[in-house]
Formats: sequence, structure tokens, C-alpha cells
Amino acid sequence: MRCDRIIPLDATLVYHAPTYHDIDGPAQGIKHFCAGITTPIKPLGYGFDPERWMPEGERKPMRFLTVASGAHQAYVRVLKGLDMIMAVAPRFPDAEFLVVGAREGSLPDKPANVIEVPFVPHHEIAALYGSATYYLQLSVSEGFGNALCEAMLCGCVPIVSDTGAMPRIIGDTGVVVKRRAPDEVEAAIRVAIDFAVGRDPGAPRERISMQFPDRLRATGLPSIVLDTIADL
Repeated sequence: MRCDRIIPLDATLVYHAPTYHDIDGPAQGIKHFCAGITTPIKPLGYGFDPERWMPEGERKPMRFLTVASGAHQAYVRVLKGLDMIMAVAPRFPDAEFLVVGAREGSLPDKPANVIEVPFVPHHEIAALYGSATYYLQLSVSEGFGNALCEAMLCGCVPIVSDTGAMPRIIGDTGVVVKRRAPDEVEAAIRVAIDFAVGRDPGAPRERISMQFPDRLRATGLPSIVLDTIADL
């Protein structure tokens, strides 16, 4: 290995044995694919500016949102869990499911309450986050989940697959889908709907602000670099 440090975004990228699905092999991560590696590894997540991501506009109580560019490609629909969303959407006829980054016609045979929202500039997406009560991230693979963190800062209740860093990111502020199956997703959504009643709407925002502030990477990366230099 021709480097002195490896800095992945999360420990699950070092080694992870997925249980949410059986699409990939039984294990993932650096230590799975590079068995015997001895290079020091120091995970360091992203940091987010709470002042950049603020709740905006009127929040719709039964709006679910996900971000998935490239939704017109079949593999992306599986990768980002859009197939699961389309499978369960008819079970919630009073809800609407927005897929941001999906140009018109990206989702063949989509239910009527799944809405394709074409590309939105990054500086404008906070208004969409702020209009939704729930954020869905049902990916089969996810390195960290930037959009998830942004949506939580904008006050969305997170519903995520049991994949990568996402369960650790949301903590007790949302719901984790344990298995990739429509019935499991439906059950998680129903739990989240009940979960949102009477809960502090600021809890997801507070979690990201405290656990993943922008100073995390601003101070962490230079510290790792200096430690590496000192060890040379």
C-alpha cells in the first residue's frame, strides 16, 4: 500500500457485514477486499454547517422525500431503494413520495403518489427538505449519507436502511429498516408516523449539529495529517 494513512468516512467502510440485503457478497470494506492490510486507518466523517441547512417553508405532514440522481437507470433504482419506495407507496394513498433528482419518466409504472422532481441546485434543496416531514434513504450501499444529514438538519424524521453509517447517524431520532422487503419498509414507515407524533421536531437537527458539526472535519483532517507527518 503506497500511503501512510487511510481516512474513510466511517468504520463501516473498513469492514461491514450487511444484513439488510443479500445482493452483494457477505462482507464489504477495505479489510475485506484487502485482507492483511497493515496501513493505519482512521475514519473521519463529514461535518455540516447548521446555519447552512435550516428548516424552510411549510412542512407537509405526509410528505416523504428522498434524493437520488440517476433514477432513470435501473441499477440506481435498486441502489437507492427507489424500487422499495414504489412498492410501498400505494399502501399510503394519503402520502406523497418525492424523488428529487428524477427527471420526468425516470420511474416506469410509478404509483400516482410518487412524484419525480428533476434536478434541484444544491443551494435550493433546503426548501424541499423543509417541506417534508420524513426523509427516506433505503439504499443497499451508502458510504455516509450527506443528503440524509442535510435533511435531518432541516427537521426531517429519518427512515433509513440498516446499511453503512446511517443507523449510527440517525441514532434514536428515526427508524431503521432491518431487511430489504416491502413489508419491512411499510412497517418502518408506520412506526415513523407514530414516532413523529409528540416528538421534539428539533431532535434530528440537534443530533447532526452535535455529532457531525462542520468543525469535525475542519479540525480532524489537519490533526490526522500532523500525526502522520510525526510518524514518518
